[in-house]
Amino acid sequence: MKQTSIILISLAAGLLFTACPHQDLQEGETGEGHIELLVIFNNYEPQETTAMIMAYLWEGATWAEAEDAGPIDPTGQMFMVSTVETITGESGVTFSDLPEGTYWCGVFETVGMNYDTRVDTVGYYNAGVDTTFNSMLEPSALVIDKANEDVDVSMETLVLFIDCAGVENGSSTLDLCGTCDDDSDNDCVPLVSGDVNLEVEFINWEPDPNAIMYMAYVWVGGSWSEALAAGEIQNQMFGVFPGGGTANGTFDVTFTNLSEGTYFSGVFETIGMTHA
Repeated sequence: MKQTSIILISLAAGLLFTACPHQDLQEGETGEGHIELLVIFNNYEPQETTAMIMAYLWEGATWAEAEDAGPIDPTGQMFMVSTVETITGESGVTFSDLPEGTYWCGVFETVGMNYDTRVDTVGYYNAGVDTTFNSMLEPSALVIDKANEDVDVSMETLVLFIDCAGVENGSSTLDLCGTCDDDSDNDCVPLVSGDVNLEVEFINWEPDPNAIMYMAYVWVGGSWSEALAAGEIQNQMFGVFPGGGTANGTFDVTFTNLSEGTYFSGVFETIGMTHA
C-alpha cells in the first residue's frame, strides 16, 4: 500500500439520547409540533465506512405501518459530529412543522444523507426496553397532540450491535464487493491499491451561510478534463462544519483502496455529499 499526502492551505460504547417533542397547539387547531433530539456520545466508535450520523422520523398508527411508508423525510437530519474518530460530546437535531400524529425515531450511521445509505444502527427510542429505553431493532411511539406539548424521553445504547447479516453481536462484515460474511479469505480486494491523504488547514475561513458541510472529492483520469468529465470516484467529509462559523484548525480525510492511476482532488463547501 502506498500513501500520498497532500496539504492545502486556505463528521460500541454507550451513548445517551434525549428526545424532546414540542409543539404549541391552540384549541381547535390541527397543530404543528417539533421533535428535538439530543444525543450524548460517550466514546462512540463508528464504522470505518461511516460518513455521518443521521436521524430519521417515521409517522403512522403502528411501527409496521410507519416503516412500510418510509421516513417522512428520506434525507433526515444530520448530527454535526465527525465520524473519522471516536465521538464524544453532545449533538442535536430538530424535526420541525410536524402535524398531530404518532411518530417513531431512529439514528443510524450512513455513507450519505439518505436513509437508504445506512450502514449501521445507532439505536431507536423504545420506552418498553427496561432501563436503557433502547432497541436496536424497533422504536416505540412519540405522540404529538394537544395533550403532549412537552415530552422528554431518553435512552442509552446497548453494547451489542447488529452486523451486516442482521445478527446481534455477529462477526460478518461487508467486503469491497458488498459481500457479507465472516470469512476474511473470501474478501474482495483490488489487485493494485493505494491511499491518498488530504490535509486542509483552515485559517479564519468564513463559510457560505447556506453551506452544510466541507467535502473533498477525488477524480481519476489521464488528464483533468478527462477525469472531470468522468465524475468523482470517491468523496469524504471533513470533521468541521460550516454551521460552526469561522473555521480554524487542521483537518484531514483519506481516500482508500484506490487502484493505480492519476488522481485529482478538490475541496468544496456543499449542501450534500455529491459534487454535482
